[in-house]
Amino acid sequence: MQRVTIVSSPEAGPLTRRACEELRDFAGRLWTAEVETTEAETTASGPAGPEGDAALRIVVGTPEQPQVRAALADLGVRASPVEADSYALRGNGNLVAVVGADDAGVLYGCYELLELLGVRFYLSGESLPRRGPVAVPPAAVDRAPVVRLRGFMPYTDFLTGPSTWDKEDYLQVIDSAARLRLNLFSMHFYTFEPVGQFTFKGQRRTEAFWDTSRTTRWHKRPGRVSDFVAGREHFAGYLADDTFGARSAIDATTPEERFRLAEADIRAAFTHAKERGMRTTIGIEVTDPPLEFRALVDPASRFGEDGFGICPSSADARELLTGWLTGLVTSFPDVDTYTLWQSENGPSRWTAGCACERCTRFRAEHPLPRYTIDDLLGKVSAQVYDVEDITESAQTFLQWVLLGHDILRELAPDKQVALAGWYIEHLFRDAAPYLPQEVVLSSMTEVDPWEAPPLLDHYQGVDRERWLINWWEIDFRMWLPQPKVSAYPAIMDKVRAYGIDGVIWQHWRTRTVDDNARYTALLMWQPDLTPDAYYRDAFGVEWGEAAATDAAEAMRLFERYEQWLCHDLGWQVFAQDWYPPLINQALEFIGAHGAIPPQIVADVEAKLAEIPRIRERLAEVREALRTARSKAVVLRDGDRPGFWEHRVEFYQLFIDCLERVGEAALAYRDATCGDRPTASETQALKRAYEALRTAPVLELIQKLAERVEDRGDLGTLVNLNNELWTRYRGALDGITRWLSDAAVGGLWTLRILPDGTLRPPIMGPDALRPEGQWS
Repeated sequence: MQRVTIVSSPEAGPLTRRACEELRDFAGRLWTAEVETTEAETTASGPAGPEGDAALRIVVGTPEQPQVRAALADLGVRASPVEADSYALRGNGNLVAVVGADDAGVLYGCYELLELLGVRFYLSGESLPRRGPVAVPPAAVDRAPVVRLRGFMPYTDFLTGPSTWDKEDYLQVIDSAARLRLNLFSMHFYTFEPVGQFTFKGQRRTEAFWDTSRTTRWHKRPGRVSDFVAGREHFAGYLADDTFGARSAIDATTPEERFRLAEADIRAAFTHAKERGMRTTIGIEVTDPPLEFRALVDPASRFGEDGFGICPSSADARELLTGWLTGLVTSFPDVDTYTLWQSENGPSRWTAGCACERCTRFRAEHPLPRYTIDDLLGKVSAQVYDVEDITESAQTFLQWVLLGHDILRELAPDKQVALAGWYIEHLFRDAAPYLPQEVVLSSMTEVDPWEAPPLLDHYQGVDRERWLINWWEIDFRMWLPQPKVSAYPAIMDKVRAYGIDGVIWQHWRTRTVDDNARYTALLMWQPDLTPDAYYRDAFGVEWGEAAATDAAEAMRLFERYEQWLCHDLGWQVFAQDWYPPLINQALEFIGAHGAIPPQIVADVEAKLAEIPRIRERLAEVREALRTARSKAVVLRDGDRPGFWEHRVEFYQLFIDCLERVGEAALAYRDATCGDRPTASETQALKRAYEALRTAPVLELIQKLAERVEDRGDLGTLVNLNNELWTRYRGALDGITRWLSDAAVGGLWTLRILPDGTLRPPIMGPDALRPEGQWS
């Protein structure tokens, strides 16, 4: 058997030791070889194996270490990376040297070596060639990052994201991110989430929790796992509690336990990220203190409608924020940066500031321009928001940041402080003079990546550390795939041009964003990598070169469709995860509320008008993927490219559902002109019912259940079962309530018996029929 030896220094740092572990483990998965690690100051290869096979030596370390110098001498080459995180690879024959400028550079260099050996790293895991004999191509690589801080932010709120993760899920994603050579782990927490326990005026926080399949926040419908119409087989581990969610949420029995268990998972995640060489940052929305404490604030220190705002100049504000930040620092003492966020919404976001003398004087001493919505968002995103006083809410945020900074200088003087918020880039130049120089400026660019580049001009010429927060996926289309690779080069061009120090990519799911995540991670090291080259490689290693070109073209078609949908049509809000999308709104009114409002009808008509073009473009993508598959020579197990084929089919079923539900909504509109249907209105009801019956809602859910790839897919299955299916069933029932044996138009008896009583519900498998629960 061939032998592979991995050589490091006895003085190797923790990341170099991690690199040796990773090389050993992946080499064992790549090759039918005996793999060992050793610490030595020379690189003598030793005798050949029993079969005479030459041994492979992989020498790792920094330039000054003896084993590295000896290996470079044996190879007759030089390598001297200098910049932080940078590395060089040199290799020929049976010797490879991985030379890092520092400990992190060694680790990142080993990951690039594994890529040269055929491994492809993704956020959800990795793809490997089939196991075979040792084979190492010549290596001559010099690499340095073009962005110093390369971050990611798993975003808590929805069931598709880390609100439902357990500790093991965090650790797996962090390991995957490190393999992508990311080095900043960031988390933001809403005030209603169980992070940052503290006491204010003798009262502990109680109104904070993670969402589960049984909670109703974010406009969700609760439901039991055992009631799911499809996909129950993927929730076997949750049937005992009949609830999908994080164990910390399911197992907690008191408010205090919610905090304790949730913070233990988050703390383990931050510790693990530090062990993988990452900087860490945790953030809370300082302008949105816990709702339950507002009643404890002195009425003289409250302002705004119903006294909802808390005066940032007040003693109560200082006491409250001191307690909150003390809880955060106590629970998470090892993070590098505490980030003070402006609230996404709420009373402190778009409202006039406190009118007290001190706050009025603060605004006079810290003037800001009169901003408009166009300063904050692109033309597409601006349609989604209704804002009031942007400038005074920004000044209020500035007050809270300065207060928080003062408190943190006392609590954690050795830690970094950052500010962040939703689309606050416009503040950077104007607010920077009022802030201590060490405060980092960061902003979540609240637009789809295609729309983001012009807003990044706000970063230009600001003389301090700046972090950009953008999206691997956006919550406006969370039920659907979102390929965006071609959107990122324009963003990264601005990042490089303006010297932006850090980029943080936000996400909920993992498998769905794999290509977006991998491409942006590579782009922060290889700025000339094109989307086309990326896709050709991603498909080529799986399906062979003959299929790679067609597959890359298929993904270009898919991305052009995505861009067209978001920006030409302006339909960013399409299948969002934070509010019932149009299909659910239409079903909700049919099933529960009666006449459908004109604005929903207008939206339905607009969608129906474009469905032929949507369907045509998706069909082009599907056909292009089929063409690529017809040329494929499958080289790896797992059928990774098949994910995109599956999700396009899922997308097409969603469009079919939207069309049929839309047709039903328009027919229902025609039928609900009076208290009870007349003859013509009954015919409209019949059309509505038939349209609903043929909507492939069950098939849509079953399609997703065919290929569940991550916890994000589980969260989507929960949403489709709890929200789409229950509303669909409710809409069918809503129509049947209008009908009886005497219905005009020859309709069949559905639910109401001649004596006015209701038919009993059908139980068991028959309840899955298109008619819903009723015969």
